[in-house]
Amino acid sequence: TEWYRADVLLIQNEDNSGQTLARQLGGLGSLVSLAGISAGSADSTEALAVLKSRDFARSFIKDRGLLPVLLHDEWDEEAEAWKAKNSEDQPDIRDAVEYFDESIRSVTRDTRTQLVTLSIRWTDPELAAEWATDLVARLNETMRSRALRDAERNVAYLEEQLTQTNIATLRDSIGNLLETELQKLMLAKGNDEFAYRVVDPAEVPKLRDWPRRSLIVVIA
Repeated sequence: TEWYRADVLLIQNEDNSGQTLARQLGGLGSLVSLAGISAGSADSTEALAVLKSRDFARSFIKDRGLLPVLLHDEWDEEAEAWKAKNSEDQPDIRDAVEYFDESIRSVTRDTRTQLVTLSIRWTDPELAAEWATDLVARLNETMRSRALRDAERNVAYLEEQLTQTNIATLRDSIGNLLETELQKLMLAKGNDEFAYRVVDPAEVPKLRDWPRRSLIVVIA
């Protein structure tokens, strides 16, 4: 079977990174910690972990109905049912996630440039490119939704605290924090590439990634 690989090259969106927000907060970092407010809305480590996570793969497989596609060897297309009659022997989403994680999806990060490469290997080159593109869009939307929830919760908390204090210096500090959270809210609402920007989008691969027949011949 011929396998093809589609790659997407990504770079962290610095405008929404935790490091950028920390620089904006300056001396207010301790107050942020005491208030329990997250200083990083799109931390690269968190976004990368989500991209590699099994839960992210599970939601992708379920939403696109890929269970019989990934485990096609065990699926009867004519009967539209699993070949195994015993329910205990039939595969489920856990088998699909394991197969997807081990054989289809791979994520690497260059420690020098911090560029992230998402690779999808599949027998259909067009599907490989489509899945890679969809995964990046889903990742950005997931991180954007999380940032929106965090920012909205933080804004509500800070507005409540602002009405309960009469100390001028504290009100100024809370006002600065509130302004920062409102900026986060604005950036999250208006940015589709929230966590990662696409440097090099996925293209339909022309050449197969496997089998490498010349290498097989040499080894043989």
